[in-house]
Amino acid sequence: MKRILFKTFGRIKSVLKNLRRFIWLDDTELLYIHSGKTVCSVPAAAIKIEKVTPENVEDAGSFQSENYIRSFRNFLKKGFVGYYAYKDGVCVHRSWVFERKMQIHSLVAEPLLENQIYIAWCETAGFARGLGIYPQVLVRIENDYEGREIFIATKETNFASRRGIEKAGFELYRVYRIKRILGKTNIVVEQKS
Repeated sequence: MKRILFKTFGRIKSVLKNLRRFIWLDDTELLYIHSGKTVCSVPAAAIKIEKVTPENVEDAGSFQSENYIRSFRNFLKKGFVGYYAYKDGVCVHRSWVFERKMQIHSLVAEPLLENQIYIAWCETAGFARGLGIYPQVLVRIENDYEGREIFIATKETNFASRRGIEKAGFELYRVYRIKRILGKTNIVVEQKS
């Protein structure tokens, strides 16, 4: 009985959240482009970075739910490339590379050209934050995709992510201001570089 109530409450909460986002939304997303130079001078934790494979995809279970692992399996089936970072043998970070489109926000997507990639779905485990792991993974991706234009986005309010992105040599490229009032959406794009 408790389980049914918990699931029902979760569904109601999700519906209310979506309804709120339909009625009122005020988000700002920052799109960065790699500058071509790496300024990552972070004293980094000793980590090992590996591409995600069917054999290690479940390693992110150390800090991610089964729903995420299912998404990662699906990404692999679609041919997307993922990166896991390990500290002391435990997976503590994940990032994914996309080559078809940039899903900057649920309401904003842009196609990518053949020489462009978009890094997304990045997260560092709470217990491993502040160790310089995120910029190290981004630098590894930059090295693997040398010669390509590399984009990454984050919410304006995610200061930790912004710091990691900038340490890895990315510069602000565009700002997307997404507003919705009573279902009417307005998106303003400001070019920065």
